[in-house]
Amino acid sequence: MDYEIKLLTSEDIEYIEKRTAEYTRLHSPLEHTEDEEEIVLKAENGAGETIGGSILELGGLTGARMLLSMLWVDERYRRKGLGSMLIRESERIAIERGCAVSCLCTLDFQAPDLYKKHGYSVYAVYEDRPRTHSVYYMSKRLNGNNSVYRSSSSGTEKHFVTKIGNEDDAKIIARGLKLHDDLFAPSLHETIHLNKKLVDENGRMMAGIVAGVDVWDGCYIANMYVEQEYRGLGLGSYLLREVEREACEKGAYMLITNAQNWNVGFFKKNGCAEVGAIKYEPNGHSCYELAKRL
Repeated sequence: MDYEIKLLTSEDIEYIEKRTAEYTRLHSPLEHTEDEEEIVLKAENGAGETIGGSILELGGLTGARMLLSMLWVDERYRRKGLGSMLIRESERIAIERGCAVSCLCTLDFQAPDLYKKHGYSVYAVYEDRPRTHSVYYMSKRLNGNNSVYRSSSSGTEKHFVTKIGNEDDAKIIARGLKLHDDLFAPSLHETIHLNKKLVDENGRMMAGIVAGVDVWDGCYIANMYVEQEYRGLGLGSYLLREVEREACEKGAYMLITNAQNWNVGFFKKNGCAEVGAIKYEPNGHSCYELAKRL
């Protein structure tokens, strides 16, 4: 079979995302909207400064879940109950939107103990990611009685207010979190994109992979798709090996990805090991976290 490797265009990436979403719906019909809603929640002090915040991703193809993608508190205001206030308010919003579970990932130098106090449990751990550190994937069932834990300094919360933020607030939150992370695990470089596709003699895409090397030398696989008529021919495995080869040349030492019931076997066949899994509601399918040493 004749084919050629080329770089993905932005249109190719959109096409892959659309087709994989369609494929997911075949295996896991949604009871909730598939549209993902992002909400920025900010905390202000008496002067109106943004001194903390969280970024929530609600819904999506995993169904009724909240992903707490970022949580940050200005160093001047830590240990005053502000982080707990943001967690509780994030969960309240998620429950209002019909979310049944909250998920997040946190590094060992961020806030795993705080989340545990709020009822989150660990379902997957990436050891030595970044090097000498660990990433914890955590989840919590949401219901009407989530605000059980209150910080011992929660009396100071009356000095702060939470509001819905905007893109500028999201940038403040992301920048503050990065500055904190850089104290413990500085970025080694910018993200290196390794997005590739196989095309036939007419230039038509046969298979594609959205991947790259992150700032801590982890090779991530964000998305993969093989056209129906080319499945079972090893094209996906070939693309994955090509990405692994180039990632190693760029200094990557670990491959990381996630998969569902219907495609986890592909990654395991290609040498990835399961580091944990979570069962989403209401769809009932499991999402697996996977890793492979390169």
